[in-house]
Amino acid sequence: TPCPEGWVEVPPATEDEVPTCDPWPSGGPAVLTPCPDGWREVPDPGTGVPVCDPWPSTGRLDCADDEAHFPGETGCSRIGSACPVGDWAEDLPSGATVLYVKAGAASGGDGSPAAPFARIADAVAASAPDTVIAVGKGSYDEEISVPARVTIWGACVAETVIGRSTSSDTLGTINARGRDGVVRNLRLAGERAGVWVSGLRSLDLQDVVIDDAKFAAVVAGEGARITGRNVVLRDTRPDDASGMFGRALQVADGAQVELTRAAVFGNREFGLFVNDPESTLVLTDAVVRDPDEMVYGSDFGRGLAVQDGGHATCTRTVFGGNREIGVSADGTGAVVELLDSVVRDTRSGARAQDWGFGLYAQLGGRVVASRTLV
Repeated sequence: TPCPEGWVEVPPATEDEVPTCDPWPSGGPAVLTPCPDGWREVPDPGTGVPVCDPWPSTGRLDCADDEAHFPGETGCSRIGSACPVGDWAEDLPSGATVLYVKAGAASGGDGSPAAPFARIADAVAASAPDTVIAVGKGSYDEEISVPARVTIWGACVAETVIGRSTSSDTLGTINARGRDGVVRNLRLAGERAGVWVSGLRSLDLQDVVIDDAKFAAVVAGEGARITGRNVVLRDTRPDDASGMFGRALQVADGAQVELTRAAVFGNREFGLFVNDPESTLVLTDAVVRDPDEMVYGSDFGRGLAVQDGGHATCTRTVFGGNREIGVSADGTGAVVELLDSVVRDTRSGARAQDWGFGLYAQLGGRVVASRTLV
């Protein structure tokens, strides 16, 4: 003694002891418990302080291609419905106008189950608002522009795959042509971004896996809005022309993205990238982990990067095994808010073998973390 400012002097318990200084005036370190539903309370191995583990005692599980393990859940969950015996999903809404598409169908169909369209684009051209386009099992090499209030509904994630085989740096395999379009129960791949929404358009993703896309799995820009639930963004490859990018999600130019139950892993460069004022990302019950090993001239592999006025709010989200930085806020006005979240096991850069920060803020950026374990 005297103790540092804010510490508490503890009187000696016996004549043989001396006064000591306690760094925790309230009687203990910051409290992370009670844990969110499904998370386990466990003692921190270094301090013994109770912390919250998002995974069961068996740890996070590796899942099948049409499954994911989300924080707070006991194991893998299927993305979307089970594959049907027939060609189309069995839970299509009754009373809706439904147009049917079947890979390999004869040309000249009218969209009925007996004479389905052979191409999704033909069903789109025949659709009106509130139409459901039921896409059957199979692979479709198409670029789709989803009209306002039209739903593209696959048979199942495992067996309905849409992926354009030609590259583009301005369009995705799925694009929004208006507001309130829906894509659900299918998988996207191909030689370009999986989903691209720009301008005053919106798209909702339900039970969608985007696998092995190029440049980015999802792009939202110029004031666009994307919402999603049960979404997997994995193994995004770099752009052919530059050899760079390969991010799972890009939110820029005032776009807004909100995802619940999302799994992001195996991507190059950034997992999640938010840039520019008024660009926002809201992430809930998500995991962002384990980027692919870098194969181009960048040592990135960061989990979440928010720059130059962007804003991200992450609740019950796990960032694990990312490279260089788990979560960063870079530039004036950039803000990351973490609540009931975990940032752990951030690795060094793949080439330089340095860095490895959990949280990183610079040049006016802010990270606000509450009930968060780093």
